[in-house]
Amino acid sequence: MAAQTKYYSYETDMLVKITETSSKLIGTTANLKANTWICLRDLLYGCMLPSGNDAAYTLAETIGYFILAAEKYRNTDHFASI
Repeated sequence: MAAQTKYYSYETDMLVKITETSSKLIGTTANLKANTWICLRDLLYGCMLPSGNDAAYTLAETIGYFILAAEKYRNTDHFASI
């Protein structure tokens, strides 16, 4: 469900860089290699098909960054002038 929500909320052709941390996770993985780039769509497939811990972690890093940036933007005085 979370993956489906993110699929429809973000541009799926966006490229995401695989971090060293996510490439070294144990458990079931999508065999992502550090410092490579993958599109968000393929990352979502990596979460769902092989139940990849590395893909899920990378997705959380990426989407989490956007959520934090949006919250920071929302908490500024940008909307005060509207």
